[in-house]
Amino acid sequence: MAEGGIRENYHNGNLSQENFQEQSDEVLALQSIYDGAGIERIEILSTPTDGDGEFFVLQLSVPVHTDGLAVTVNIVVTDNDVRQNPAGEITLQFVGKDVQLERTGDGVWTASFNVKYLPPLSLQVVLPATYPSQSSPVFTLSCVWLTANQLAALCGQLDVLWQETENLPVIFTWVDWLENNIFSFLELGNTLEVPLGKVDSDESRIEVNTDLHQVVNTMMQYNRTLDNAEFRRSNHECHVCFEEFPGSEFYRLDDCLHHTCRGCMEAYCQHHVSLGTVEELRCPATNCDVSVPPDVVHSVLPAEEVDRWERLLLQKTLERMSDVEWCPRCNNPVIREEEDHLNLGHCTTCFFSFCTLCRDPWHQGEVCTTVEQKLETVNRKGQLSSASERRHFEEKRRKLEEEIRTKTSLHKKTRLCPRCSAKIEKAGGCNRMKCRCGTSFCWLCGLVINSYRHYMAGNSRCSLMDMTELTPLVGTITPQNVDYVQTLIGAKIRETVSCPNCRYKNVKVDRNNHVRCRCCNTNFCYVCGMKIVGVITTHFTQTSCPQHS
Repeated sequence: MAEGGIRENYHNGNLSQENFQEQSDEVLALQSIYDGAGIERIEILSTPTDGDGEFFVLQLSVPVHTDGLAVTVNIVVTDNDVRQNPAGEITLQFVGKDVQLERTGDGVWTASFNVKYLPPLSLQVVLPATYPSQSSPVFTLSCVWLTANQLAALCGQLDVLWQETENLPVIFTWVDWLENNIFSFLELGNTLEVPLGKVDSDESRIEVNTDLHQVVNTMMQYNRTLDNAEFRRSNHECHVCFEEFPGSEFYRLDDCLHHTCRGCMEAYCQHHVSLGTVEELRCPATNCDVSVPPDVVHSVLPAEEVDRWERLLLQKTLERMSDVEWCPRCNNPVIREEEDHLNLGHCTTCFFSFCTLCRDPWHQGEVCTTVEQKLETVNRKGQLSSASERRHFEEKRRKLEEEIRTKTSLHKKTRLCPRCSAKIEKAGGCNRMKCRCGTSFCWLCGLVINSYRHYMAGNSRCSLMDMTELTPLVGTITPQNVDYVQTLIGAKIRETVSCPNCRYKNVKVDRNNHVRCRCCNTNFCYVCGMKIVGVITTHFTQTSCPQHS
């Protein structure tokens, strides 16, 4: 913060009619210029006639225009501020993902990030009774990203501008000069450094905001707010449906800045909530793992679907917790006892204590009884029981036999996720499986995979599709069964086309000539076979290739 102006002229003298008229006209002109600019640029804190004070006191916001800056900030942190994620990366609790961090000393870190918009300067002006006929305004200039010396230099330049006006209204001249000349005057260039520390001189009128943690967050939040405002003012293409809409019709995720139109986002959220795959409700952009924030889900779904989303999300979260079991009686979540060797779960809802291995009533120190052993016991007791008791044992035998058949069937049809050990059943489709924990693996060999390259020739013995499932669809399509096949895949079958990047053969369906490779996610044109980089529709508008045919 810096103060400027000629203090000896700031007194409680009577405000002359001429100066009062000049000041009133200047304030009115400033309001007409800066009001209605989308952000609050001017605020009248007091006037000589409102009973709150004897002077005009103005608060002006001075925006700074840049083409983009690289900002570095030195930050002193404590051990409590430092955290380490599962990947081993060191981060700080008070900065976001867009900040690059580097340790530069004991307890000192350098945070680097890029911004297009900087928080505005704050110029507070008091118009004394002798302004503008004799003295300049008394002003205070503050800014979170300028140093003490830089603020002092700006204050000196504002004093020079007052002296050049020859006792004329000067506030607009000050604001206009600050808006357009800060970077050239201070020789800042394209890199802004916010150093640590402050000026301790008793004679200095400068104070620096030393809470640099707050400086980083303030700068990034302001940049994000104005960047989103600019996004809403222009048209953009949805990367899902490839239609163009105004920016106000999109949902833009702050963590990744990908945007999806309202219609596609609504359909996307409804799809996952209806299927129960709420853990996969992530950014629709390719290879983006950013979760769709709750405020977006609440805005696109009706109340009953939001309730279902919340219930499913809670259930999936509990299922991923290694110490949570489900009560065999009331099916409520139960925290397993810390002593793992006890295998004990105690439900606080129905007060049932059970073994977490076999789900039977807890049997401390005894080996769990298998279903087969239970069936053998029931058969033995049934033979020795009376006719009236035999019906009871017969019902128990029937349930145990059904449980054995289910267990055998699940063993044949399910695989364990290689990461979280959850049981997964394959009902159909290709051999690339994706668990609820986000892990993709091969159904045939059980290896963790990241793409369809695992099934390309030369990479693995595993095939993408089981031949028994492919036989009705591939190589045997005849005029008699083509309608049946089209019904199965829900689209019109077209010719296959090779990806220009990995040569994987893709099937073109429907009329859209934009094809995205199922193996490497490359976008390319079905008509000319060329790879498409950037905005999809640009290729079809700048070439002779039609987007639909």
